[in-house]
Amino acid sequence: MRLVQVECPKCGQPVPPEANQGDTILLCVCGAAHTRNGEARLVNYEVAAPNRPGPTPLTYIPFWRVLGYVRIFSEQTSGGTLWKLAELFTGTTRANEGWVNVFVPATPVDPQTFKAWSTMFTNRPPLVRRAEGFGGGYRLPTMITTDVAARLADFIILSNEAERPGTLQSIQYAFEPREFHLHYFPFYWDGREYASVL
Repeated sequence: MRLVQVECPKCGQPVPPEANQGDTILLCVCGAAHTRNGEARLVNYEVAAPNRPGPTPLTYIPFWRVLGYVRIFSEQTSGGTLWKLAELFTGTTRANEGWVNVFVPATPVDPQTFKAWSTMFTNRPPLVRRAEGFGGGYRLPTMITTDVAARLADFIILSNEAERPGTLQSIQYAFEPREFHLHYFPFYWDGREYASVL
């Protein structure tokens, strides 16, 4: 067995061991983030500054923002209106296709929290100011890979569409993930659960 020092693909410096076990993202002192799956690959990420005060230190929870193209081929509902999903489309004038940003929690959470956070940030993307770092806060590990995030984003789209007013009877659509961007959103522990400060 030969041990090899992990080096940053951006600056070449040794990357210190991560404190978070199971974290798939390595952060270098130069600010670069990368992941390794056979080879090092740089990861686009940003840390969001809190928009309102909260107890410190903050906990930064990772989310994959999956940018994908959605085409809705057909949908039948009983009551309600068609294509709630279309309200999320950006950069298009067509009613049945467009670009969508889906936010996927990138650290393991319980199903209820996963649903609440993914729905909240996908349906109402936060206005984010970029922070220079974690400001002494704690960073939860990124344990969801991009391939899993793509499948979860597809699930979020479907479940989001199924929960609008009216009863979804059938839907045929295609979701093509194109870009992945990692966001660290600030939260604080209120004694019962994590609360967002965005």
